[in-house]
Amino acid sequence: MGHIQLGLSYDERSLHFKLHVKDAMNVTAAHLHCGVPGMNGPVVATLHEASTPMDMDHDYVTDTLTM
Repeated sequence: MGHIQLGLSYDERSLHFKLHVKDAMNVTAAHLHCGVPGMNGPVVATLHEASTPMDMDHDYVTDTLTM
């Protein structure tokens, strides 16, 4: 479980995010999908990747994606 805060730059070329994760076990990735309501659709942006699974509880991941 968790939530995400997103901020788009004025020129719409960068997306800053702060992802808050709690009570998640064996996390290997976090990403955004683009699909119709009720369907995940394809991954369009990777927010986090871990080489080995990790447990996350009240952890934050922050970064900026440039388009």
